Amino acid sequence: MHTLDSVMTTVSVFDELVVREANETSVVFANADISRTDNTAFKAAKLVEEECGLKLAVEIKKGIPIGGGMGGSSADGAAVLKAAELLAGVDIKKLASKVGSDVYFMTRGGTARVLGVGDVIQPVDFRGSFDALIVGVGSVSTPECYKLYDRIGGAGKPNSNDEFVRELLRGNLPEEMLVNDLAPAAIRLCPNIGREIDRLASLGLNARVTGSGGCIFAISRDSRARASDVAAISAQSDISAVRAVTYSPVGVEIL
Repeated sequence: MHTLDSVMTTVSVFDELVVREANETSVVFANADISRTDNTAFKAAKLVEEECGLKLAVEIKKGIPIGGGMGGSSADGAAVLKAAELLAGVDIKKLASKVGSDVYFMTRGGTARVLGVGDVIQPVDFRGSFDALIVGVGSVSTPECYKLYDRIGGAGKPNSNDEFVRELLRGNLPEEMLVNDLAPAAIRLCPNIGREIDRLASLGLNARVTGSGGCIFAISRDSRARASDVAAISAQSDISAVRAVTYSPVGVEIL
């Protein structure tokens, strides 16, 4: 595992899970071809079974891009733990770091500085808002991205989030401070990411890699321009999806 210093935030794209007590732990995906046992939700469910004997049947409808670096698998694991907390009083914080680095943050949502191996969450009282365009370019394996990062390094300059967090507390979102040290590795693993970043630049959009990659994002301009940006990106690019999202300061929601 890697030591993190990341500022994470939640946006208006989500997966839907139905979680029930069952005779056997299981995970099925309603609309995606994902292994039923090699996924974060199943890892979380098996950990719950080992810790307290609670067996869960989980059904997942994906809405978050798969392999896009947007934390979709971590969000699913977080939802399983949240359900287990309600059903059996499971200690989410104790288990979350065993499931994945982003999982504990995903149970909470909002904006936070995430340190350690994802177990240190420093909430950031971001009173601002933002719109962004998410462009699905491809899929990148997070473990492979970290392995390559270890070999080639990051963005080429030290990055401290201290000043960035201070700006967020003022309600600002300075784009020049949006630096992703995993971007060079993600682009090398999926060269189409770099090509799409260049295409968006030709439209006047400064795109960056989401997490360990697969998707890229650009902070939107005004709402009138956003619709034309979506149309222009879709027309120019061979991509899987373009969607507009907004800041959504919630993590797992129980419906």
